[in-house]
Amino acid sequence: MDERRAIRKKSAKPKESEANKIARLEKSAAQVIASTDVLALFATEFREVFAGEEKNAALLYLTGTSRLFGQAMHAAIKGPSSAGKSELRKRILDFFPPEEVISFTALSEKALLYMPEDLSHKIFSMGEALGKKEVEFQDYLLRELMSEGVLRYPVVQKVEGELTTVTVEKTGPVCFLVTTTRNKLNPENETRMLSLEVDDSAEQTRQVMRKVAAVVGYGVGADQIDFGPWRDFQRWLAIGPRDVIVPFANTLAGLIPAKAVRLRRDFAQLLRAIQAHALLHREHRARDDAGAIKATIAEDYTAVRMLMSDTLSEGAEVKVNKKVVETVEAVLDIQQMYLDDDNDANRGVTVREVGKKLKLDDSPARRRLYAAEARGLIQNLDPRGRGHAALYRTTTAAYDLERPTIELLPTPDALRAAIREKRGQ
Repeated sequence: MDERRAIRKKSAKPKESEANKIARLEKSAAQVIASTDVLALFATEFREVFAGEEKNAALLYLTGTSRLFGQAMHAAIKGPSSAGKSELRKRILDFFPPEEVISFTALSEKALLYMPEDLSHKIFSMGEALGKKEVEFQDYLLRELMSEGVLRYPVVQKVEGELTTVTVEKTGPVCFLVTTTRNKLNPENETRMLSLEVDDSAEQTRQVMRKVAAVVGYGVGADQIDFGPWRDFQRWLAIGPRDVIVPFANTLAGLIPAKAVRLRRDFAQLLRAIQAHALLHREHRARDDAGAIKATIAEDYTAVRMLMSDTLSEGAEVKVNKKVVETVEAVLDIQQMYLDDDNDANRGVTVREVGKKLKLDDSPARRRLYAAEARGLIQNLDPRGRGHAALYRTTTAAYDLERPTIELLPTPDALRAAIREKRGQ
């Protein structure tokens, strides 16, 4: 017995020192650490494994990186079936360490509650729940971990031969990446997440087919990318300084029009995205007296503004999504065609007609029409539901689409000017 213990002890791998671990990670991730534009480097690599969706990919990479903070960002990847939502999520997660990701192929209460792993600073990768019970649990899970940072779930267990209620507790913070075919999630969760719509256009379908041709037809696949440096880069970020301040946050808050209540939460998402971008460039940012990384306007705000401006503006309903605008314009064009042909100004427009106009099949066309209806830009003349063909017409609100939209996020120059003005007072 003593001999076997001696053999096991001798063969046990010695624990790596912190200094050696940092040195090893820095060597592996040297190219990423040295980059002054990590998202551009990421985009170059991501194009090798996925067609299009570069803006969504960059936002999702920032979202995943935000898991390292005390409060994380969250994102819902939305789109019709077969649009590539799950594949996009999967490919993004290839760039993160596997031990940092908890994936659900099917949502299970017991699997989550009894898993031995710590949930703190993990990425939860979740598909859409389908059954009623699964939907309820997913909504509860999202709400509790996003808002409270802790999940407390009462379960019945047998303790010393008697059934008793025990509260299982899992703590965050957790970063959620969720895919869904729904236009809207539970209202409590929707306002806590970035809503990222995948590209359902014919042009994107063509790009996807070209990528499939390269992967399947020519054998050019993801195995040509070395994800090791990217995963080690995230590990390196995790064990180093992670406190980030946004010195211009107060001025920025004063410049954003308070047009919607949900901005109270969206503004926090914006600041966390800026912090995540600064953290990616930790070696290239100044520090304050306490050692915190200082985000910049020129690099961090400018990059995040380009990525998030449309998403935040659409969420606050000061701007209409480009796809929704195209859909409403298609309905208007078809209505005008009816009027020109047979003077039937009251005839409704079908999903299939809109799909044909936009070169889409019924599923994405229907989602677009639902989104336009939710904004009050069109109405269904026959809203009897399943089994009855929807017939759409534009509302008077559709004619407001020509009005100029409000610029929700100030330009970097406007932000700098506001800071200078404050200093001059």
